Amino acid sequence: MYNLFTKQVHFVQKNYFFELTFSSTSMFYRAIIQIIIMESVG
Repeated sequence: MYNLFTKQVHFVQKNYFFELTFSSTSMFYRAIIQIIIMESVG
């Protein structure tokens, strides 16, 4: 029971870390794409 709980907590932590990394990366790429579009339009 305790082992299952720790596994679940570990899984949630890993998922949260992945979400955090992925969202910040996509925001970063979105900013770069916007800059490229601005440069090509301007």
